[in-house]
Amino acid sequence: MTLPDGQLDARFTLTLSAASGIVLRDGIVHVMGDDRGALDRFLFVDGTPLAPIALIPGDADADAVLAKPDKPDLEALVDLGDGSLLALGSGSRANRERGFRIGADGVQEIDLSPLYARLRQDLPNLNIEGAARVGFELVLAHRGVGKSDASCLVRLDASKLLARRPSSWTAAGLIEIRPVALGQIDGVALAFTDLATDADGTLHYLAAAEDTDDPYLDGACRGSVIGRLTKGSALPTARLRPDVKAEGLAFLGRSVRDNSWAVVTDADDPGLRAKLYELRLPR
Repeated sequence: MTLPDGQLDARFTLTLSAASGIVLRDGIVHVMGDDRGALDRFLFVDGTPLAPIALIPGDADADAVLAKPDKPDLEALVDLGDGSLLALGSGSRANRERGFRIGADGVQEIDLSPLYARLRQDLPNLNIEGAARVGFELVLAHRGVGKSDASCLVRLDASKLLARRPSSWTAAGLIEIRPVALGQIDGVALAFTDLATDADGTLHYLAAAEDTDDPYLDGACRGSVIGRLTKGSALPTARLRPDVKAEGLAFLGRSVRDNSWAVVTDADDPGLRAKLYELRLPR
């Protein structure tokens, strides 16, 4: 795949290593780490850390880094537009089927296992990596591995999942599961790592070329791309430089003419801290 380069400009280093989802709101960057049981927060202007929000009841240490077999693997973070945020587990293991709705009134835990059981009928190697609110829908990104068309978009009726704040999500809100061809980088298939919308509600995606055929095991990353999704088809925009594993995406622009994004990374190494980058693309 030959694409124009999108230069990532580092803004600041985070206090966590495995950044996986990001929401920017009211000057605060909310970052979900896939090895964390807490939501980390930073001032966008200079990266000053704020107190994390503990998500797991009874977890006394919100700053703890959790081992791979134990982590809830919270990969997706969504701004629901009503003042609350939603963090979703990947579903790649039985202990990764929880979600958390974070609002001014506290944290609500959500059992995702009924919905994920239905998704596994079509996606045996389920691995939810991103999500976004698009109008009346909640769209999830399944990270398929091994083939350029293994990734899928899962469209859900948001009103059936969010309006009454159910403690368990079923498949009643499922609209569609659609495969999306994402292409390759250097012979390695690209797979979804996040979703986000811009100022006019257009859905964009991050995808990384990670050299692995296992949704649980990490592999060497050849690079990442950003693109947009139109009628279920992926239109890549740029290859991100330097070659990092880009995991979280949030729109920074003030209008549709300002094509600026915040991107966070995961180095798959607990000894390396993640970074927040700014990406400016031509409209």
